Amino acid sequence: MIENREMESERLRLIAIFAAFSMFAATLEYLFPRPVPFFRLGLANLPIIMAFHLLDFRSLMALTLLKVLGQGLVNGTLASYVFLLSLTGSFASVLLMYGLFRLLGRRISFVGLSLAGALASNSVQSLFSVLFIFGQQAWVILPLFYGLGFAAGLVIGFLAELVSRRSLWLYQRYASEPRASDRLELSRHYRSDGSSSDPVPPPAPNDDAGTKQDSSEGHAAPSGPEAGQPRSRRRRSSFRLLPPILARRLSTPGAFAAGLLSLPMYLLVTDPLPRLAQVVILGLLTLLAGKRLLYAYFFFLVLSVTFFHLLIPQGRVLFTIGTLSVTEGALFAGIYRGTTIIGLVFISLFSIRRDLYIPGTFGRLVSRTLRYFEHIYEYRKSASIGGLVARLDRVLFELTERPPEEDEAKPARRWPLAGDWLFILPIVLLMALPVIWQYLA
Repeated sequence: MIENREMESERLRLIAIFAAFSMFAATLEYLFPRPVPFFRLGLANLPIIMAFHLLDFRSLMALTLLKVLGQGLVNGTLASYVFLLSLTGSFASVLLMYGLFRLLGRRISFVGLSLAGALASNSVQSLFSVLFIFGQQAWVILPLFYGLGFAAGLVIGFLAELVSRRSLWLYQRYASEPRASDRLELSRHYRSDGSSSDPVPPPAPNDDAGTKQDSSEGHAAPSGPEAGQPRSRRRRSSFRLLPPILARRLSTPGAFAAGLLSLPMYLLVTDPLPRLAQVVILGLLTLLAGKRLLYAYFFFLVLSVTFFHLLIPQGRVLFTIGTLSVTEGALFAGIYRGTTIIGLVFISLFSIRRDLYIPGTFGRLVSRTLRYFEHIYEYRKSASIGGLVARLDRVLFELTERPPEEDEAKPARRWPLAGDWLFILPIVLLMALPVIWQYLA
């Protein structure tokens, strides 16, 4: 019985880890240009493909649902037809990939799975568009849509192959999971005895400094009280722009309720200026919750999203920079989309804490996914351009080595305290003011 509970806990942890990475990958989608509207590269599908050799069918379905919900939350499309397109396409993709995986086993690569998933997703989304959204006009763009989908599936498949051959965390999971044993023959990066054929050895034992190596790139993973903490968190300065009032006075259920009640107010805003006002409010709430903001990262995100929107002119021309015409519609659309993503990250940061508990199996999955997403976001501070797979391994090891009580502990209270409403109601009111501004303007 104890062994079964441990296996179930490990299964839930893996689902939450992959779902959190899908959610984080969705935030990176906007760093890449879109040749046509509504097209996505599909980075959020990469963790699902990697999980095929580690999770059973039921777990893959739960992961897919979490991925769609997280993607809709990050993209701000939960209340639109885009969410329905993503929902139908994602489940059709996973169902076809799982069928091929069960049928062919090791004879199908990650590239093959990704291409099959892209084909299924594009087909279902195209049919859905023709029947319910765009009508017969949708047939005109289908060749381009399928061509881009094939290219995106190819890119995601090659990325999955690259990560699977170089990730030590995945190698250890494949070696210990019976259903993943076939992947070992495909991971030619390692010899049959488990040692690396490339200069990426398994972790070395602890040395005198109390650290261990996670790869040949020389990244030391701490062992001891600080293990499992991102380096950026351990090196934080004590200086804070604002006092962490919400962290001290607002309980964990109260913070979660404030974020949950603020979300509808956030999704109702469609104009850039009210959206910017909401993002400023959410940024201040994040600071008051004791969290640190990555100003350079958010600035680059808005800048890159806006730039890629400018490549597709919309509306009147404001000015030109060389051969680039800056149009009013594209400029405001880019700013709106970039700030929308940032605001959703802020909501997660100020409302999600490590001791958050949502009852029920799916509730625990959601709360774990949100906590892991926060951990990945915090770790983003210490990431750099070189050695991305090694850094990916580091955060994966940190998540899987977290103490069990950190994920399973149930707080004494599941509902906001009476005093929490003194903070919750003003927060919701502040988030509602830009909505009123939008509809009165």
